[in-house]
Amino acid sequence: MSYDVREAESLLRNWKEKASPTGVRETAAKDLVVAFEGLWKKADLEAIRTQPDAFLLLLEKTKAGLKKPAALIGYNAEGEIWVQKVRSNPTHLTPPHCEDPVAVHLDFDPVRSVLISREIDEEITPKPGEPKPRRSALTVLAETAINALNDRSVPRAVESPP
Repeated sequence: MSYDVREAESLLRNWKEKASPTGVRETAAKDLVVAFEGLWKKADLEAIRTQPDAFLLLLEKTKAGLKKPAALIGYNAEGEIWVQKVRSNPTHLTPPHCEDPVAVHLDFDPVRSVLISREIDEEITPKPGEPKPRRSALTVLAETAINALNDRSVPRAVESPP
């Protein structure tokens, strides 16, 4: 009898990457945020960065047509991504207030060097012998950002960090 080793292999590689980081987790997080930035701008929405590898600041327009910070998306060397709601008043010169960050809980796939969702996509039927498909990491990030912008409760894929 042969055993399916794919998931166990992935778990071991993931553990190894956490124990001895090589920087691929951070690169995967950066790539995911860059992909989200592209989708955001493709939808004719605005976002800025102070530096190429800095946080992504999502902007929204007020009723008066002014642009104000709305949400901040960041990541760290461990490949963790978070979203923070930014509260500010563009008509006053007060510094913006950032709410507590909401962590986007994603796993790292060391075989493909990408972040993947922990959630099973119930809408897709897996092929026989294949693992159940997961929701897109980009979708989970977009959902988290939208919920932060709409002041909604945290979706099922994310929760506030301890």
